[in-house]
Amino acid sequence: MALKKQVIANEMLNIFICQNKKIKNGSKSGCGYILNPDIVLYLKSRLKNEDISNVKVSQTDCLGRCSNGPNIAIFPTNEWYHFSNKGDVDELINQLSITTSEDTEKKKSESTQSPFSIYLKLSEKTFSVGSETSILSVLLENGYEIPYSCKQGLCGKCQVKICLPEGEEDPLAFTPSPEKWIKTCIYRTGKNKTVDILL
Repeated sequence: MALKKQVIANEMLNIFICQNKKIKNGSKSGCGYILNPDIVLYLKSRLKNEDISNVKVSQTDCLGRCSNGPNIAIFPTNEWYHFSNKGDVDELINQLSITTSEDTEKKKSESTQSPFSIYLKLSEKTFSVGSETSILSVLLENGYEIPYSCKQGLCGKCQVKICLPEGEEDPLAFTPSPEKWIKTCIYRTGKNKTVDILL
């Protein structure tokens, strides 16, 4: 049986809480010994009470950063936190509440985005990008191999280089001119405009 890579469009945030317990030189160490289990229960109850449903909490073995522990890691955003008391939980919940409400607003605005076109300079092909799709989806559907992972603009793997007229800068590009790279999973432009891509 061959290993098959899964492509999952996942909008969940995963919080991994290190619960590693080890004995080093006769003494107990590791996040699992330091972090009070009540803090984990408090985190889960706060998430439930705040109705933050796009977050999953999982306990894990060593995350490799015991010296900074107890640790939590949030993926796919790749954020790390020292996490030891209810105040830390409250601060994290506040950040997650802001993030999830921003995501909701972003989705609302994305659903009203106008269609536009992309022109692939090297292959001299033009494709339409609809209001409910992305440049990445269009490229994949038409046989172009673009690396990607999250499809949410977080990982940065799906970047391509775009061409702008001399002296023009695009405020929506992932990095400023002269590099002019964009994330194909989230980049949008104005109605009836065309984005020139070096593909």
